[in-house]
Amino acid sequence: LTEIGSKQGTSDMTWIGFRYVQNKWSWTDASDASYVHWMKGRPEKDTNKYACAQDRLGKDGLLDDHEILQDDYKGSKTQWNDVECSTKMRKYVCKKAAKF
Repeated sequence: LTEIGSKQGTSDMTWIGFRYVQNKWSWTDASDASYVHWMKGRPEKDTNKYACAQDRLGKDGLLDDHEILQDDYKGSKTQWNDVECSTKMRKYVCKKAAKF
């Protein structure tokens, strides 16, 4: 992921295609997660209500009142938040095969 497309609107919420289905978090293509980047305190325990994930960008490119969990990601401008699947998000991320 090199760009989220924040030029396309003012919403800080980006759909990343990550959902809680059959007792685990996985991608919409059913592949397992090999990487997660949750904000502090996420995901919520109520996975029946909060079963979708978003990439959240805070004001001025900083997270609002959330800390980076792993030292490797300090300075990152976004983290994942779990939300209700009915939450409207104007941006999204698509999967594309890597080119080397």
